[in-house]
Amino acid sequence: MSIQAKHKSTHTWQILAIYMVLAANLSEQQALKQACPSCYASQLCNCSSTGLDFIPPGLTAKITVLNLAHNRIKRIQSQDLQQAVNLRALLLQSNKISSIDEDSFQSLAKLELLDLSNNSLAHLSPLWFGHLFSLQHLHLQGNSYRDLGQSSPFSSLRNLSSLHLGNPWFSVIRQGNFEGIEILHKLWIDGSNLSQYEQGSLKSIKEIKHMIINIRDSNIFSEIVRDLLHSVTWLEVTEIKLPVEKKSLVQNSIRPFRIQKLTFKEAFFTDQTISQAIVLLKEITSLKELEAINCVLEGKGIWNTEEIARSMESQINKLKRLTIASSNVFMVPCKLARHFSSLLYLDFHDNLLVNKRLDETICKGSWPSLQTLNLSQNSLKSLEQTAKYTSRLPKLNNLDISRNNFGEIPNVCEWPENLKYLNLSSTQIPKVTTCIPPTLEVLDVSANNLKEFELQLPFLKELYLTGNQLKTLPGAAPIPNLVALSVRRNKLNSFSKEAFESFRRMELLDASDNNFICSCEFLSFIHHEAGIAQVLVGWPDKYVCDSPLAVRGAQVGTVHLSLMECHRSLVVSLICVLVFLVILLLVAIGYKYHMVWYLRMTWAWLQAKRKPKRAPPKDVCYDAFVSYSENDSDWVENTMVRELEQACPPFRLCLHKRDFVPGKWIVDNIIDSIEKSHKTLFVLSEHFVQSEWCKYELDFSHFRLFDENNDAAILILLEPIQSNVIPKRFCKLRKIMNTKTYLEWPADEEQQQITYLCHHWPMQLLQLYLPSFIVSMESQINKLKRLTIASSNVFMVPCKLARHFSSLLYLDFHDNLLVNKRLDETICKGSWPSLQTLNLSQNSLKSLEQTAKYTSRLPKLNNLDISRNNFGEIPNVCEWPENLKYLNLSSTQIPKVTTCIPPTLEVLDVSANNLKEFELQLPFLKELYLTGNQLKTLPGAAPIPNLVALSVRRNKLNSFSKEAFESFRRMELLDASDNNFICSCEFLSFIHHEAGIAQVLVGWPDKYVCDSPLAVRGAQVGTVHLSLMECHRSLVVSLICVLVFLVILLLVAIGYKYHMVWYLRMTWAWLQAKRKPKRAPPKDVCYDAFVSYSENDSDWVENTMVRELEQACPPFRLCLHKRDFVPGKWIVDNIIDSIEKSHKTLFVLSEHFVQSEWCKYELDFSHFRLFDENNDAAILILLEPIQSNVIPKRFCKLRKIMNTKTYLEWPADEEQQQMFWENLKIALRS
Repeated sequence: MSIQAKHKSTHTWQILAIYMVLAANLSEQQALKQACPSCYASQLCNCSSTGLDFIPPGLTAKITVLNLAHNRIKRIQSQDLQQAVNLRALLLQSNKISSIDEDSFQSLAKLELLDLSNNSLAHLSPLWFGHLFSLQHLHLQGNSYRDLGQSSPFSSLRNLSSLHLGNPWFSVIRQGNFEGIEILHKLWIDGSNLSQYEQGSLKSIKEIKHMIINIRDSNIFSEIVRDLLHSVTWLEVTEIKLPVEKKSLVQNSIRPFRIQKLTFKEAFFTDQTISQAIVLLKEITSLKELEAINCVLEGKGIWNTEEIARSMESQINKLKRLTIASSNVFMVPCKLARHFSSLLYLDFHDNLLVNKRLDETICKGSWPSLQTLNLSQNSLKSLEQTAKYTSRLPKLNNLDISRNNFGEIPNVCEWPENLKYLNLSSTQIPKVTTCIPPTLEVLDVSANNLKEFELQLPFLKELYLTGNQLKTLPGAAPIPNLVALSVRRNKLNSFSKEAFESFRRMELLDASDNNFICSCEFLSFIHHEAGIAQVLVGWPDKYVCDSPLAVRGAQVGTVHLSLMECHRSLVVSLICVLVFLVILLLVAIGYKYHMVWYLRMTWAWLQAKRKPKRAPPKDVCYDAFVSYSENDSDWVENTMVRELEQACPPFRLCLHKRDFVPGKWIVDNIIDSIEKSHKTLFVLSEHFVQSEWCKYELDFSHFRLFDENNDAAILILLEPIQSNVIPKRFCKLRKIMNTKTYLEWPADEEQQQITYLCHHWPMQLLQLYLPSFIVSMESQINKLKRLTIASSNVFMVPCKLARHFSSLLYLDFHDNLLVNKRLDETICKGSWPSLQTLNLSQNSLKSLEQTAKYTSRLPKLNNLDISRNNFGEIPNVCEWPENLKYLNLSSTQIPKVTTCIPPTLEVLDVSANNLKEFELQLPFLKELYLTGNQLKTLPGAAPIPNLVALSVRRNKLNSFSKEAFESFRRMELLDASDNNFICSCEFLSFIHHEAGIAQVLVGWPDKYVCDSPLAVRGAQVGTVHLSLMECHRSLVVSLICVLVFLVILLLVAIGYKYHMVWYLRMTWAWLQAKRKPKRAPPKDVCYDAFVSYSENDSDWVENTMVRELEQACPPFRLCLHKRDFVPGKWIVDNIIDSIEKSHKTLFVLSEHFVQSEWCKYELDFSHFRLFDENNDAAILILLEPIQSNVIPKRFCKLRKIMNTKTYLEWPADEEQQQMFWENLKIALRS
């Protein structure tokens, strides 16, 4: 029992242990997720700046990058990183780490990057790095250790590539500190306070490609150089202050040396020490490149050039590259320059060179092998002199003189013969002239506000025109070999296929960051030009539409304009044609299905609806109106009518042949007859529902009479007829036939009974600080109010002297060589105490933050001009004079304005800075100058509520709205000239109707010119008036459609009124008839004559003429429409066929004939088909006297025939009638 209990207890403890491990693991994972959410499901764990004071638990093997920087971690313990075995990068910089357990990194064998910089480590332990076999990058700078220990902490780091060491307290380097390291790509040591260096400490490292050391002690520098001669390729030294000891730098060193490049950064030299340094460097025979960047040279430029040249002749002669940048150097003595016989590359950018000193620096015989020269960002003023001096360099082919201020340039200049590359960017040249050498292959004239480029440069391959004012691509003919062209950030709004293809050798075109007008032509070219995406640099992201407004901001490649926007006239024409065709189709359909007739019937029906359903008894004239087919007339007229009218009492019947009023519209006759009849009799047969003519009465009856509650209609079925034979539109008739009783005519006889001042002071100005001068001039200096020292190459005013100008109000110091370090001396505390206006424009100031700080020492300063300096990026916070009101920051290369700008300003000028927006809160600002920037809209009015004057000239502004304009409530002057205005309807409407805008706009109207639409480009905004179509396209198209519809409707109405549809049908029938033989073959002639007559003359025709001719001997065969037309066949076809099958055609003419509604049909067709002056097939019988003027004018041939040919006239005298018949019979037989 006890054994079982013991076994059960053991089993329970095992389960409990497993449970506790699982619970702890889940707890750690939950804690990791809570402390750093990005670590939970990712290999990249970013926990930086999260306020952690410990390494979060739960780190697993899946994590490869762990970022714990910028937290408050103080200690790294053994277990913290134990599970992160696959970690490759561990970032722990900027914490408060002061303690690391010896085995904390033991499990990190795969770690490649460890950053422990900027912590509180007081010592370094070799045990920390003992197991980091894969470590390549180790950062330990910025801690508090004073040395590296007695031995090497890095002995096990065989794969180390870069090492960063040191801090402000680091003071000792001992032998053996770098044992174990053989090759380093980069070694960075902060040794600013290094005081002890044991010789040979760095010799253990066999190869260092790049070493950077911050050191001030020149003696230790010499020791380190001796140790590095055989290992370092590039040595960079910062903050060193020479003199250097006279002891040789290569003492006891064995050649050859490895060091090839030596860079001094932020070093301090004097006339004496620079000469010493150059002499001491002479023995480093491997040195090929010497750089001096942002160094300070104090003195008068008096160097012992003979000693330098003599001692270093061999090294100087071999030197290939030399860089002296940002060091305030203003010349190189001619004697020294002549010894650089092998120098190929000289970088002299960002110094204080002026044209007069350039004459000394590039004297005859100097730099004989020089090929590349960089003189950018100096103080050169004359391009003509600069070109002349550089022409002394026989092998020069690459010249950079950018960021100097040349201004106007001449037409003729003297250049080096072999010059291929010239950089003239940011040099303030307003235009390019023939001063530019024609030998160039590469030319950069960016950022010069050029408006055109028309130089003849036959060898040019690359042209850079970024940041100018060009509106079109330069012409291709003067630069036929161009391969690469940059027109980025110009005023280019499109380029044509012709302009693009004119550059036959073009491989790269950078036209990005322009305000493109996405016109149909431009888009068509872009979308269809093969391979344009490979030529355009920055495509498609940097190519954005600026107009039309509907696509502003969209990428050019994605925009597709509508057909209406691209082909307005064509679309309107097509719409008109389409509307016309639709209406024509509707008319055709309407005609085919009798829509016009339906409309007329509807109108008649509506009129009839307004009448009483039944006429008063006194207006009822007939017992019944009889509706029947002409094919059934024999039965109606000879059987039914006779039967009913001879009844007792007799019925009064209305027949269309007999009782319709002649000349009255047939529909009116039908309505009146029905209204005047008690009943309506419909004699139904297949002839009735299929006949062309019978449809009229049947259709009207469908509207007016067939009401299920109306029994006024009597249907007589003359012959059996199925309801499905009745046309579908007559649904009520079919229904009535199925539901009501109708009379059927029996065959049995027994049953029959029915739908848009220059003072050129010498350089010895510094001697003014002599006490004797101050004492003798003190009273005069104290009283001086205004002082101008301009264009004099002055780089400082001594503080002692500046303090004596106690009454000076105005100081103009423009166009000199002031730098920020010297400004600290020039504007020291207590200097210029009364100064109100200070002009520091066109100097060499680089830091706006420092400039602001130094000028803040001037308590009364309210006007400061620091334009045309190169500040670049500016901070968010600056310290300014308290009373500053005016600030000029134009042409200072600032990319954006920040809250560094003081809020006390009343006038601010930030012109020519390529700003894209302005959103500062300046509540007191009254004048703002933003000329020559990249603004696309007016700045917001709310942050600058008191603005009175605003200049946005030469920006990318293309319009401004009424709301934006009126938001500046105190605005008195607005200069928006020289912008590329899009003359849209909204903009023009605002310009034309805003009262007093001409008094506010500066330069109005000459300087306000439309850039688009293309039709008005170049026209003054105030004179442009866009058409109604351009401003209200949809409305105009709608109006055109309505107008076209109304015109077509009017034509249809006129055509209907004057029977145009009938004429068209007659014409078609006539054309068909024209294609037939004029006379049918004899075998097809069935009749001697076809008789055409009026229904009113039917009595004479049928009872007199027909009887006379058909009873003659031999009898004549006559064709009568009543008798011989084929039932159901179209009336015109019946007429044509009857004429074709007849030998002659008899026209019985009377006034009834030419005026009757029905007789017009045969007469009209005869006018087309028969009345030919050379055709005698027509016989005219004049039944009664008729004047030719009674005949309608359109029947001109009929009138002419009656005036030129003989016709038979029916005589009233019975005795002459026999002669008439004889003549007629003769005419018929002829």
